[in-house]
Amino acid sequence: MVLIKRFFILTPILIFLDQIVKILVYIFFYEPHVHIDFIDGFLALCPFLNTQSVFLASLAGLLNFDISNRVLYSIIMIISAIFFLGIIMLISLYFSFVSKERPNKKTYYLFSFTVAGAVCSTVDTLFWGGSLDFIMLFDWVIFDMKDIYIWTFIVFMILCTVQAVQNFMNFSKEERKNIPGFLKWIKMKCPTTPQSAV
Repeated sequence: MVLIKRFFILTPILIFLDQIVKILVYIFFYEPHVHIDFIDGFLALCPFLNTQSVFLASLAGLLNFDISNRVLYSIIMIISAIFFLGIIMLISLYFSFVSKERPNKKTYYLFSFTVAGAVCSTVDTLFWGGSLDFIMLFDWVIFDMKDIYIWTFIVFMILCTVQAVQNFMNFSKEERKNIPGFLKWIKMKCPTTPQSAV
């Protein structure tokens, strides 16, 4: 219950922080267009309204959806985010089960990051007409705070999964035989420890 309460506190804070920073950037730096170098060639402030998404545009094209429709665009984004998040969470929980370790508490906190990122993406699409990106790295990529939220979660989940796989490889052949497959584990309602699967 404590973790759930913290999730419902942290998530709105992250959403508010992302949006308030964008409002400030839009008011003070968006027009006229500003480019401020903090570290030359590495880090700069460069506001840019990104109205394109290669992934979503491709998905919409396959499904014959009108990507110019903001509401439909947001629905696709939410469904994609939930699906992607669900897959990552299931894989991470399974390898936590396999490694005989309970999921790290940080996993639940970082769940707030990706939910906040999905909500911010929807808000951006509906109210900004796109993502107001403003952080530039290497004079090449521009992103915003919600992108940091999402990629922090993804990188952490990958690291946790890699660590769990390494733990799995240390098991004996006999121990591996007692570990259910991924689909069987789902049918068992996704237990988080081997003891709870008995």
